[in-house]
Amino acid sequence: MKWSELVDRAILPFGSDMIHKKKAKKFLVEAERDFSIFTKCYERERVIYAESGVVKNELPNDFIELKGNVEYDGLVLDQFNGQYPRRNASNSLLQGKPSHYFIENNKVALYPKPQADGKIHFRYTAIPHNIEESTTAYKKLGYNTLTSGMFRAGTQIKGKVSNATATVEFDDSDEDTGTLVLSNVSGTFQQNEDIFTNDDKVGMWSATLGSFDTLFTSWDAYGLGGRAKVVGVAYDFSEAGQTPIIDSIYHDYLVDFAKGMMAEDIGDEKKSVSFLNRYYANREKAREIHIGKGASNMTMTVTDLSGGTLY
Repeated sequence: MKWSELVDRAILPFGSDMIHKKKAKKFLVEAERDFSIFTKCYERERVIYAESGVVKNELPNDFIELKGNVEYDGLVLDQFNGQYPRRNASNSLLQGKPSHYFIENNKVALYPKPQADGKIHFRYTAIPHNIEESTTAYKKLGYNTLTSGMFRAGTQIKGKVSNATATVEFDDSDEDTGTLVLSNVSGTFQQNEDIFTNDDKVGMWSATLGSFDTLFTSWDAYGLGGRAKVVGVAYDFSEAGQTPIIDSIYHDYLVDFAKGMMAEDIGDEKKSVSFLNRYYANREKAREIHIGKGASNMTMTVTDLSGGTLY
């Protein structure tokens, strides 16, 4: 169901002017975030390219909680709880093929320290965060041959040949291939050119090493984020931001939250409580149904929930 349809349903008791529509959209987006955090209904899979010698790898911005196993190059990792020493007699981190993992703030750490490049594969519950609805503001760009890190929402990418730049809003990835949702696109990305995360760290190392080409040839050694090759050309994402991210079977439940907040906004406490109680009851029912589908109820939860996936 589109946001516009949900807005029309939410404003029925309050009026159809533009102010009410804007408030309803705001509360509906807030409802989706609350609903997904509580029910854990929005899940994603992710692969992180872990570099040799790097112990801690940043988790996606939208990460809430692990779902199931963490794998490293096809090996299921055990959770590390301090049952083994992490350092040797000379106080250096033990090195080898990782057999364990642990979560530390917004990073997944490997034990022992990897002695070669590898892939961390995991499934997790995520926080949805919608971009603004627009037919012209966003483009999609395909990529393959991802060989380092991952593309993170909010970072800039750059084309090595074209010098085109854009801001990553969402990365719909599958192993080493994917599609980026981009905003602020400047220039024209070229077929099969290298694209890479372009940030202050890249600038610092380029200056330190004397040239960007020198840095690019040893990219993996510096932990510099995503690097891949362009597939095709960037194309318009004309349906951006039109619908909620969570499954459509849950969309109806968001309306009562928006109605409850709008009633509270005008001081109608009785209606607000009525709408919100119905929302909370349906939210709990949805949580129970989702758990019943076989989803894990692990509790490896990141403390900072400020980040969000943009789509």
